[in-house]
Amino acid sequence: MERKAKRALTDNMRRLFALQLLFLVCMLALVGRLLLIQSGWASAPNPAAGAKNRSLTAAAVGQREQSLVLDPGRGHFYDRKGRPLTGDAYETAAVFPAAMANQPADPMRIGRLLQILGTSAEEWNEFYRRLERPSFWIDGRSGAPIRLEPAQADALRALALPGVFPVPYVKRYYPDAPAGQLIGYVGQHPERLEKLYADEIAAGLLSRSETIGASGLELTFDAFLRGSSPMTLSYLTDAVQRPLSGTPWRLTGARNPFYPVRVVTTLDLSIQRNLERILDAHGVAQGAVVVLDANNADVVAMASRPAFDPGRVDLAGGAWANRALKTAAPGSVFKTAIAAAALEYGAARPGETFFCSGELGRYGLSCWKAGGHGRLALADAYAESCNVVFATLGERLTAAQIEAAAMKLGLVGKAGWRSGTGDAAFSQFDHEEEGRVFIGKAAESDAGVRAQSAIGQRDVRLSPLAAANMVVTLLNGGRLSEPRVVREIRYRDGLLMTSYPVHMSDGNTLDARTASALARWMVDTVERGTGASLAGRRWKLAGKSGTALIPAAAGWGENEWFVGYGPVRRPKYAVAVLVQKDREDAAHTATRLFGDIMDMLAREHE
Repeated sequence: MERKAKRALTDNMRRLFALQLLFLVCMLALVGRLLLIQSGWASAPNPAAGAKNRSLTAAAVGQREQSLVLDPGRGHFYDRKGRPLTGDAYETAAVFPAAMANQPADPMRIGRLLQILGTSAEEWNEFYRRLERPSFWIDGRSGAPIRLEPAQADALRALALPGVFPVPYVKRYYPDAPAGQLIGYVGQHPERLEKLYADEIAAGLLSRSETIGASGLELTFDAFLRGSSPMTLSYLTDAVQRPLSGTPWRLTGARNPFYPVRVVTTLDLSIQRNLERILDAHGVAQGAVVVLDANNADVVAMASRPAFDPGRVDLAGGAWANRALKTAAPGSVFKTAIAAAALEYGAARPGETFFCSGELGRYGLSCWKAGGHGRLALADAYAESCNVVFATLGERLTAAQIEAAAMKLGLVGKAGWRSGTGDAAFSQFDHEEEGRVFIGKAAESDAGVRAQSAIGQRDVRLSPLAAANMVVTLLNGGRLSEPRVVREIRYRDGLLMTSYPVHMSDGNTLDARTASALARWMVDTVERGTGASLAGRRWKLAGKSGTALIPAAAGWGENEWFVGYGPVRRPKYAVAVLVQKDREDAAHTATRLFGDIMDMLAREHE
């Protein structure tokens, strides 16, 4: 009896084990099937079923694709008065093909749609035929969503056509793209994104396909500008793109009170736009203009040519490069540094006069004035921009003295606002080039090198930003500033995140008497020297002209400069103008351009 009971218990345990094993096998088979389906490897019974019964992965992707990004959530730039420099908000037409496909076609409503959009049936059908996912109604030339006028948007709303309706859209850059090179552009750079934000990518917080700052302020302030999440409009569908039950539309976006941030610049939008118009009116093909606040060297406006539209990036032409931050041979503008060195280090005696015969034969140098200037004092030589006198001063001065004076004026190294050193170094300006006076040691022993450098030729290079800042230095008693273009960053709710204070040096400054003398000599230059054509403008002006010969494809080209300030009595602005020409030209466009810019600035203050 006991033996039979044990046998029955053993049989029951075996049956229970078999059932458990069968259950486990079934579960493993089911899990395996699900994995195959999700990975897309499961085959459909027939081609038709395969088209309808897509894998879970494909269905999920299909659902995600039924969305449009209305605003990527990136922070924006503003001018000193709070006016936006980026973030062109307007209404455009959104087209969701899945929503349209689930509604019966209505020829009359489609005809009304074509009227509202101002397009033809052929153009619409071609656009709609190519749609595989939601899209905006796109301008074929610019690739940007087309701006709807208020009346168009209202009419489209009233039409109530499923799948086509007006939506708010934020285009990154305005059509006229103020300060295009300075602001810069965004683009996809997976390698740099991986390098800068590897931890965030690994955590799934950032996609490798996300756009980041590629140049200008977009690049230097990218870490602040990247938003928390985009504003997205989605149309939710199932695996075969049928609308989900309930309300299939979903609007998602950042509700963070702190992001995106507002980057407040020192620019004045009105002055910036007027400056761009003046450059275009003068037909400047290559060059740059910098307008600085005469009191603290803040960048009020900055423009570079050729023009650049950050909304339609063309890297091949090189227009994205900011010539206001690139160095160029300065010609006679550099005589300001030589005059400063002569006064600082006693290379010219008080009351000394010089004689210009028009030639300095030992170096093959000539004065621009045929026959020379005759006898003249140093102040007159500066106003008349006499090459012979300044080449003579270059002989007298040492290379160290010339370079020291140039450094005190901010002409050596980078001029713009910066902080920190090494890996922690930060500059507000992207790709700013360093100014220089000499290359190598030859100038220490070769008076000819110093003579040629003294008239702004040979190896001397400086940027328009540094040239304008030199003028600010003179107006501030010899104290050197670091021009800034971003004043502060504020959170979305207006609270201050961080600020960038004015940087002004306390040591190694130019003597105040030297600075004052040079500022006066700039007045003389306009009253009776090479800038005399500027007399009679809205403001009384002061400045220094310069022309440097540069190699060009057809022989010799020119860098035309004019740097100065206005009004003379209470200076408000320091301006540097550079016009680069591929040929020699008797007309000095830079001087006329400087005058027109100063007239514009005067009107801004009327």
